[in-house]
Amino acid sequence: MPNGSPPPIRSPARGTPVGSPDQTRTTPPAKIDIAWDGTLGRESDRGLDRRFDRASREARRAKSAQRGQPPSKAPRPHCRSPIHTTTSGSALHRRHGVNRPDRQPTGRKGLHMHVCQAREQYVRWLLVTRDLSPHTIRAYDSDIAAFERHLGISALVDQIDRDRLIAFMEEQRAAGLSSTSIRRRASGLRGFCKWLLSCSLLGSDPWVGTTVAVGRSGKLPRILPTHELDRLFLSLLKKAAIDGSRDADDVLHLPHASTTLLAVALMVATGVRVNEVVSIKCQGIDLPGRSLRIVGKGRRERQVFLTNDWITGLTRAYLKTRAALGLEHPYLLFNLHLAPLTPPAMRSRLAKAAQGAGLDTRVTPHMLRHTAATQLIERGVDIRYIQRLLGHASLTTTEIYTHVSDQALSRVVSNADVLGTVLQLR
Repeated sequence: MPNGSPPPIRSPARGTPVGSPDQTRTTPPAKIDIAWDGTLGRESDRGLDRRFDRASREARRAKSAQRGQPPSKAPRPHCRSPIHTTTSGSALHRRHGVNRPDRQPTGRKGLHMHVCQAREQYVRWLLVTRDLSPHTIRAYDSDIAAFERHLGISALVDQIDRDRLIAFMEEQRAAGLSSTSIRRRASGLRGFCKWLLSCSLLGSDPWVGTTVAVGRSGKLPRILPTHELDRLFLSLLKKAAIDGSRDADDVLHLPHASTTLLAVALMVATGVRVNEVVSIKCQGIDLPGRSLRIVGKGRRERQVFLTNDWITGLTRAYLKTRAALGLEHPYLLFNLHLAPLTPPAMRSRLAKAAQGAGLDTRVTPHMLRHTAATQLIERGVDIRYIQRLLGHASLTTTEIYTHVSDQALSRVVSNADVLGTVLQLR
C-alpha cells in the first residue's frame, strides 16, 4: 500500500459489531463517522428501514394467521400532487397564465384578449344586465361577429381603433347594406367598445369624434290597400263562420279560424306587433274598459283599446271558448293543439289567409301595423297619440307614416284650395 494513502474501509461482516476483534482493520471513529455521513451510512439506513418494514409485515401476517383473519396489506402512505399540497387554485392559474372564467378580464397590461372571447363575454353581460329582447341581443352579436371577420379570426381587442372601424363601415356600405343595417351595426359596435373601455381592455374609446352619416332610408313602409284589407276580412269571417254585422258573444264553433280572425283584427285595430299580440295575457284584458295591456320592446308597458262593439264581443266570445276548452296557460291566443300561439305560426297563418283571400301580395304582420298607423294619420289623429299607441320610444320612428299618407295630404290641400280662394276674391 502506498505511503500516505488512507486505509481502505471495509464493511463489517453481517452480525459482527463494529470494533470487534474479528475486523481485519481498525479505523479511527472520526474517519468512520465521516465516511458514513457521506454515502455508506445512507445506504445502510435505507437497508435497515427496509428490513425493519419487512419484519413488521411478517409479524402482522403471523398474528393474523393465528386469529384466523386474512392477512392485511400494510397501509400505503397517502400521496398528493404538489399542485394540491403547495399551490392554491388561483396561484396555479396565475403561474400557468390561465384565464379563469370567474375573473374579470384584465387590462392591456395583462391579458391580450381575442375579439371572439370578448364578444362572448359581452353577450353574456348583455343577457344578465340589460333588459333587451333576444332578437336585439342576437342582432348585436351578429354585428360584432361581422366586425370580427373583418379584423381576422385571431384578432386581438387592442387592435380595434378608429381606422379599422371606418374601414369596416366602408366595407359594409360597398357590400350593399341598407342604411338601417349600417346604423344598427354602428350602434352595436359603439356599445361593445364602451364595454371594453369599462373593462380596461381598451385604452380609449375609438368612437369618440367618429360619426357615421349614412342618411335615412327612402323606402316607404308597405301597407295593405283598403280594398285588399276588406277582402282579407271577408275571407276570415267566412272561414270562422262569424257574421261581421252582429256581436260574436257566444262560444265560437271554429276556434282555429277564430284565432286568426281575432289576431288580425287586433293588429289592425291597435297596431300591435306580432310578438305583442301573441303575448297578450288574459289578466291584461279589461273588457268593461275596452283596453288591453301590452308589453312591448324593452319590457315597456302600454295600453291599447278595443275601438268598437264588434271586436269587444269577439274578444268576449273567444274568452268563453277558451274557458270551455279548459286551457291552463295565461295567454289569450292558442293554436290547434291548444298551446300558446307563436309569432312564426301567426306569420304563417296570415300568409295563408291572404292567399286564401286571393291577394297577390304576401301579407305580413308588420304590414298590418303600418296599415293601422297610416289609417290613423289619414283620419287626422295626432302623431303623438299614434306614437303612444304603437309604442315607439322616439317620435322620429313614427314620422315615417307622415310620408305615406298621400291621399290625406291631397284631401287636405284640396279642401284648403288656396288658389280658388284667391280667385273668388277677385
